[in-house]
Amino acid sequence: MKEEFKVYQKVFDNRTIMTLYQLSKKYFRTIGGPIKTGKESDVYLLYTKEGGKIVAKIYKIETSNFRNMWRYIRGDSRFPYIGKEKKKLVYAWTEKEFRNLWTARRMGIPAPEPIAFKNNVLLMEFIGDDSPAPIAKYCPPKDPKRWYKLIMGYIDKMEKRGFVHGDLSEFNILNWNEKPILIDWSQSVFRDHPLFEELLERDRNNMERWFSSLGV
Repeated sequence: MKEEFKVYQKVFDNRTIMTLYQLSKKYFRTIGGPIKTGKESDVYLLYTKEGGKIVAKIYKIETSNFRNMWRYIRGDSRFPYIGKEKKKLVYAWTEKEFRNLWTARRMGIPAPEPIAFKNNVLLMEFIGDDSPAPIAKYCPPKDPKRWYKLIMGYIDKMEKRGFVHGDLSEFNILNWNEKPILIDWSQSVFRDHPLFEELLERDRNNMERWFSSLGV
């Protein structure tokens, strides 16, 4: 294993280090610093062999919310045979976000392009210029009325095609040069999921609340 990856033994568990090492053979050269850290996942900047930027979203197996994940996975027809072993559930959760990102992009929804996934690591497009695009909560749009029409339109567009983000809030939208980019798609489900209507209503209510606070 490269010496660089041994440095991360104090940051990641051995399985995650091996997964990153395997993905590095094809997709990236070096690991930069963290973009976002949380209880269930961390997002790291990666540099490709060509000098470009991508990101790795790394789900934490030990501290992930098992019950919350199971609630969304259990009714998803794409994952009918996932048991209750935590590691397998987190791996399925990672794959779920990868597939949901592709679904959203095929529908014309602005979301990061997924690149690859393995175990608990998801590689995807870097959103930003020299630095990562800021979260909309901390960098709200200059024209909130325009954003309101755009984002409510995205929700309606997905609903018509039987898909819902499921956790949409100002914390899960990036403001990239005044363009909204929707992120964090792991919980997204299709219409056949028993939580579909509940999640759809929650997304709409969250956006109504946020834009109301912005004066819309």
